[in-house]
Amino acid sequence: MLFRKANDLQELAFMKKERLKDEAKDKKRAEKSLKKGKPLKKDGKNNDKDSLKIGEIFGGPENLLKMSDIFKDPENFLDSNEFKNYTYSFAKSSSYNDVALMVIQYQSKGKVDHVREEGFIYLDIASNAIVKIESKGSYAIPTLARPVLFLMGIGVKNPTFKSSISFQKVNDRWYPNAIQFKMNIQVEKKRMFSKNDNSSFDIEGVLAVNKLKTSAPSPVELTKRFSVKKKPEEQVFNDQGLTWSEVNIIK
Repeated sequence: MLFRKANDLQELAFMKKERLKDEAKDKKRAEKSLKKGKPLKKDGKNNDKDSLKIGEIFGGPENLLKMSDIFKDPENFLDSNEFKNYTYSFAKSSSYNDVALMVIQYQSKGKVDHVREEGFIYLDIASNAIVKIESKGSYAIPTLARPVLFLMGIGVKNPTFKSSISFQKVNDRWYPNAIQFKMNIQVEKKRMFSKNDNSSFDIEGVLAVNKLKTSAPSPVELTKRFSVKKKPEEQVFNDQGLTWSEVNIIK
């Protein structure tokens, strides 16, 4: 796994007034505690005031890795227990690298787990294997969360998303090839005596498989397995000495 951070990161403008006030309060509390000889203890939680936690919910490697495993943790439209909540129909057939494909179009009947979506499932006719999935739709803000957002003076339009998962055939078996996920969310901070803050957040994730080891694969060491509890830069184990020039990047 390689990691790099953009050089032109900019400060988040959304809710800057509120964040500066909170930071000033935290600074005063810390100064008072220090004068009393009792340094303010950190609660161990991540108090990143530049984050709405949107990226942690929808972005990051964990989200892409989860999407690639359609068997252990299938999406609702692939779960036979949820078929009643979707409509399915045959779409125009297609092909992939001279492989004949059957195409099934699906659409949710209203909201399923707060999600409205539609898309296409591509199947290899010879093996019935899923070779690609394309999805798009929107997330509905849960009813219980709306009063909380209202009290905070925050308005959120239902986030929209678009995703695709493709697989590649190696020795007559299908393996993950590329996973792409995009999401857009419109957020507004409503104020009484000043101009409202309006922001548009775009999240995009791409996971491309460069190399597959299908024979005698060895498990990843426990100390090197990905964890959502650690920062990405703390989990870079470049055992093969890769460089970014050797990595295929999908844009």
